[in-house]
Amino acid sequence: MQRFEIYCNIEFLFSLYELINQPVEDLLSDVDNFGYYYIQLYKIIHEHSDVIIDIEEDELIDIATNPNNERYNPNLKKFIKTGRNCFHGLPKQFEYMDIDEENYFVNINNPKALFLLNKSENECHKLKDKYGMLFISNSNIKAKLNFIFDIDIVPITKLGNITDWTFLKKYKHPFNSMVIADNYLLKENINDNLFQLLKSLLPATLNISEFHLTILTTITETSSFNIEKRYLTILDYLNETFDYKINLTIIQTNDIHDRNIITNYFWINSGYGFSLFKGRKLKNETNLFALPFFNIQKKYVGIENANISTQLFENKVSVAINILIEKYKLINTKAIDIGIIKNVVGNKKNRLLD
Repeated sequence: MQRFEIYCNIEFLFSLYELINQPVEDLLSDVDNFGYYYIQLYKIIHEHSDVIIDIEEDELIDIATNPNNERYNPNLKKFIKTGRNCFHGLPKQFEYMDIDEENYFVNINNPKALFLLNKSENECHKLKDKYGMLFISNSNIKAKLNFIFDIDIVPITKLGNITDWTFLKKYKHPFNSMVIADNYLLKENINDNLFQLLKSLLPATLNISEFHLTILTTITETSSFNIEKRYLTILDYLNETFDYKINLTIIQTNDIHDRNIITNYFWINSGYGFSLFKGRKLKNETNLFALPFFNIQKKYVGIENANISTQLFENKVSVAINILIEKYKLINTKAIDIGIIKNVVGNKKNRLLD
């Protein structure tokens, strides 16, 4: 079963339990919906994740079961009931984070890991800006919870008021890797489409980690662009627009019919693709679906008629994202130039596809 990977300080759990420790009616009637988010986060941690905790397992069990322990908290029993395989007491991992921070986060194995830390909000913000990963402080747990759990559906119509991709700024979030799969995104109007998408979504700051960007597109004999020239044009734009290093790869393949953007923590699907605009005019109407990795519902409400296959639609978002990633990994691995036909430009480096 697909499980999340979470690194969590025990003090973060105590803070979360405190927030949830109120009558259910009060919790769920929270006008800002944070009661619902707290419960969802509790379920993610205790039922759907492999949790790496900053204390030894025996210590956690004692805190959960021994009333004489000064830190006694029976809420931790949920881990014991779920089974030891869902939590891992590895305090040395957290020591390593602090002692050799840069080496730890730059080389972490899972780019989709979530960090729930007993650090200040400012410290978590600095970590996010350095490494492009998701860090949540126990001093302000609610700060990012709507982003983590809320599915969004955006109709893009000629009668609406969306005339470009700048509305995607509301989905800007910490991440350090992106895969874009779209048959036609590079063929025309890249200033109005690809460049606006990147400017709206990519993080403003990434101080230490290198950003990985892979674009998958379709091979056509009558292709209206030269892939190497397109690569240089896009690279010039990235270097002029962002002040951090971006490793770009473009792969032409006949193996995609997708219109997806995948990041460490997010999936954006556009039924008609991402080449929708010419100038400030909409060429084709579509629905755009913004789906966070940590949303655990199945058969996403409201998108039954989306251009999303049944295999993806019937799974949790995280499972669907991993199905797509496995597909893109295979394309990334197999892609080669054939004779004089250039199908790959760049080094194929992308931590989501490793």
